[in-house]
Amino acid sequence: MFEAFILAGGRSSRMGRDKASISFLGKPLMLHVADALRTAEATKVSIVLSSQSEASDLAGQPAISDTYVGAGALAGIHAALKASKSRITFVSACDLPFASAELIKRLVFLCEKSECAVPIQSDGRSQPLFAAYRTEPALIASETILKEKNRSNAAGALTDCLRTSFLAYEDYSDLPRASLLLTNVNTPEELIHAEREGNLLSETDDTDRI
Repeated sequence: MFEAFILAGGRSSRMGRDKASISFLGKPLMLHVADALRTAEATKVSIVLSSQSEASDLAGQPAISDTYVGAGALAGIHAALKASKSRITFVSACDLPFASAELIKRLVFLCEKSECAVPIQSDGRSQPLFAAYRTEPALIASETILKEKNRSNAAGALTDCLRTSFLAYEDYSDLPRASLLLTNVNTPEELIHAEREGNLLSETDDTDRI
């Protein structure tokens, strides 16, 4: 069992508008992530906003806000950990339209044996904004980092402070469209490209049903 939180408090400066509510293949981008988390059997899915004054356009989604306003993605992770009632907390960025329930399950399982489970993308980079965290140690570590003015607030700083297990790409490459699962969209151009990929996948699925 795990509780899940979607980080939706970023400035979306490269996109030019709020990414969470952008329509992607007929529904808000963030809801693709929420659907994957629910399919993976998260006990609760909440949104993390940067401040209480920030309104969510997605009605019906429970929301919390950062304690350390303006401290970036790590502040969002900290807020999620602080609000979580579960031993394991899953945190995801809001802009991952191909998020996979099966990948989420594998990360949660891996986190049972460590303090954090982070996937490695097909390009070799780690993705701490789609990861499972052991709530108590991760909360303590994130609080410490955020209080130290000379420390980076990057999410990667948190995984460096925890017993982190990395899920290699080869360990989830068996999943359907594995190379797309951690695709995020930061710009209008990336959104267009992702929608093309999504439409191609839909056409392939329709052909397979015939």
